[in-house]
Amino acid sequence: MKILVKINGDKLSFINRKKLNTEYRNMLNTNVISNDELVFSDAYIKENEKIVATFLCDLIKTYKLTTLSFQNIEVASIIFPFINKLKGISIINFESNEVLPYNFCEKLIKHKDLKYISASYIPAYMFEMLDKYDIIPESRNEILFTSNFMNINSLDSYSSLFYKSMIYIEFPLSEEDKEDFNTFCQINRHLRIIHVNEPNRFNLEEVINILKTNNHSNIKIVIHGNVNDPDAVEYLKKNNKIFEKKYKISFKLKYTDKYIRENILGQTNNNILR
Repeated sequence: MKILVKINGDKLSFINRKKLNTEYRNMLNTNVISNDELVFSDAYIKENEKIVATFLCDLIKTYKLTTLSFQNIEVASIIFPFINKLKGISIINFESNEVLPYNFCEKLIKHKDLKYISASYIPAYMFEMLDKYDIIPESRNEILFTSNFMNINSLDSYSSLFYKSMIYIEFPLSEEDKEDFNTFCQINRHLRIIHVNEPNRFNLEEVINILKTNNHSNIKIVIHGNVNDPDAVEYLKKNNKIFEKKYKISFKLKYTDKYIRENILGQTNNNILR
């Protein structure tokens, strides 16, 4: 990917240029195109973050730039590893029709000069988070849809995500559910109990992997309903003690009364966690 860096007034814009005209291609060896336009490859930026950051800082200081504009989240992700080194920037705009990711917000609250963020969609819980750091967020559109995971757990503020100690997860998980559960795990450090319904092995692995990725421990996963999937039974039998010892994540089966009355195997399967 080629990134066009362009100065316009007090704004420094970063634009994805998948196809370059002949003039741009002929000048890529030096990266410099004109006094107010440059092109970098994403590989060059990643391999030379310190050099690029220093160069951009000089541009910001020389031209008295106050605003950064990103064409989309993909382009922004290339610059974000060193964005807090770009001093003097008080405004950041995300131009694309995308939701501002939590990890971007987490990075931006550490920018000492930042005062204003504009994006097409900013989740409600981020407003509370940004406000604590005196950063004004502008969501140009209202988010009319939230994931089932966020809805059933009433996660509509940063405080609710941060302090929640018990949550419910309904399977199967949509992509939005998985993304929001991961964000929840990035923010929360009080979680102790997760209630889930009749999972299969794939569902359980998704939840466990997200918990491990975000270094969560001392978690009890309460499985409601009836575990009829042989792979899930084998997964629990094989991993329960390992997870409890290594990650302090344990499972508890909670069969329905009807299932216990009607299925002898239901009683037997309780032994898989012993």
